[in-house]
Amino acid sequence: MNRILNSTTTFLLPDAASGVVDSDSIDFKLVADGSRLNPVEFELVWPAIAAADLANGSTVTLSVSTSDDDSSWTVLYPSLKVLTGATAGLAAGVHAFAIPAFSGGRYVKVTATADDTSSFDASGVTATVNEYC
Repeated sequence: MNRILNSTTTFLLPDAASGVVDSDSIDFKLVADGSRLNPVEFELVWPAIAAADLANGSTVTLSVSTSDDDSSWTVLYPSLKVLTGATAGLAAGVHAFAIPAFSGGRYVKVTATADDTSSFDASGVTATVNEYC
């Protein structure tokens, strides 16, 4: 089955001081009656992250939330992916996920939450969220 890229948004990962960064929301436009008959597929993509940007043992937790109105959010996947720093850095990666049919709202966003026990700055690292149909 071929997938078609429908939309993309990027966001910077947090530093330990700021703690939390949200991606822009993606509107996956429900049909006229507000239903969504099929799951919506996404990919979360991050580049290689140097040890200087994400210290050994430091973590950034990536969660996914949905909303009907783009302002009130419900967490669907609280720990979709945890990025953990290592002495050699962190390899680039891709994590696929889906919003099941008939669940969640019209909008989706990814939140990156830094642990609060380490000193690091990954705010120069850009992650990408791709929506496919």
